[in-house]
Amino acid sequence: MNQLELRAAFAVGLLYLVRMLGLFSILPVFVIAAEFMPGSSPFLLGLTMGIYGFFQSILQMPLGFLSDRVGRRKVIIGALSIFVLGSIVAALADHIYWLILGRSLQGMGAIAGVLLALVSDLTRLEHRSKAMAIVGGCIGISFAVSMLIGPLLYASSGLSGLFFLSAIVGLIGIGIVVFFIPATETTRSNLNSDAQRNQLGDVLRNHNLWALNFSIFVTHYLLMSGFLAFPLLLTGAGVNLSQHAQYYLLILAGSFIAMLPFVYLFGRGNWSAPLLRAAVLVIGLALYLLSLGQGFAGMLLALGLFFLAFNFLESTLPVQLSKTVGAGFRGTAMGVYSSCQFAGIFAGGLVGGMLISMQDFSFMLAVNSVVCLFWFVIMLKIKTQKNSESRVLEYGDSTGWSANEIVEQLSSTQGVEDVVVMPEQRLVYLKVDRSSFDDSKLADFARGR
Repeated sequence: MNQLELRAAFAVGLLYLVRMLGLFSILPVFVIAAEFMPGSSPFLLGLTMGIYGFFQSILQMPLGFLSDRVGRRKVIIGALSIFVLGSIVAALADHIYWLILGRSLQGMGAIAGVLLALVSDLTRLEHRSKAMAIVGGCIGISFAVSMLIGPLLYASSGLSGLFFLSAIVGLIGIGIVVFFIPATETTRSNLNSDAQRNQLGDVLRNHNLWALNFSIFVTHYLLMSGFLAFPLLLTGAGVNLSQHAQYYLLILAGSFIAMLPFVYLFGRGNWSAPLLRAAVLVIGLALYLLSLGQGFAGMLLALGLFFLAFNFLESTLPVQLSKTVGAGFRGTAMGVYSSCQFAGIFAGGLVGGMLISMQDFSFMLAVNSVVCLFWFVIMLKIKTQKNSESRVLEYGDSTGWSANEIVEQLSSTQGVEDVVVMPEQRLVYLKVDRSSFDDSKLADFARGR
């Protein structure tokens, strides 16, 4: 990667980091902090937690399409401005309904898909996977840091301090766009990053993809509804709110280390589908144990199991999707996947709050453990995929081949599973079996051999 590409990748990664930091730092403390706000109830607390996911879900792809027409930077700056406004409204809220309005405005800044498209604009094809890895690392860091600074900042500045932090990091994000993101003109569509209107029908009708979309929906439903209970569990066990950060650090670090061998196995042999199913059972077991109130040590163990399974699913479900989706459909499939992810956040807050209002958070955790059994049945449809990867090939006019001839030529190449040609942009998208495909064949094809 050259200097421009590195700068672009780290700048987009920082945009993800600061924005996620502002959004998720409230999770460890919100249910305790807002409990006594005027008008508050378990249902409205859950709605407040999840409402931003609703707007993220419905606006993610429309804002992506808009950025194709008016430019990435304009859409990102506009969305971040709305996010800052929502953060200020939430920080000044003196009633639960003002807090709901603030969280709604925060959710309207739905730029995840636009940021991924921006990475594709600013990096060459052969270095795009490295740039995406940098962005993914920043997302993971932001979640971990949010779990740590949320309790610490709340102890010193209260709930309003957390939302003012969101406003500040939103302004920092605008500064990053203005000073570090170069202006670009989108000249070609990238099927690995951009959602395509004409592909939506095919993606929505793909039953194999829906098992994965349902999985990411439930994963984030369980996370958001879980944070309506986790702070209360720690506080009920005698842990002071200012000390929650230490326990989250212990739990997250331990679960991350324990996850690594399973992530390694996931990419080897025929382990992917069995490990995904096992993770669903583990997360269901953790929720069931938490619902029983198993003492302090048992609670920490159950929380560790929950985050072990959650982190594993969060990191491997996109990999499974990339192996399942056809060549050239990844951008659209990821757009639908992301919408389902944010819909799960909305459902987690809304349904979790409803279940707690019916009885208590132990009832909600028990119901969610039953949801995991249904989820496990859905996961039985997921099959172990080959070691599939995507390739993108630029070809010149010198080949002299039509699109049909290119498809025929490449489809007969060993290891090629799927081919999509974009003649106007002189691009070919391939889905290949990593174990049997020879990348030198692409160079031979580009030279017209």
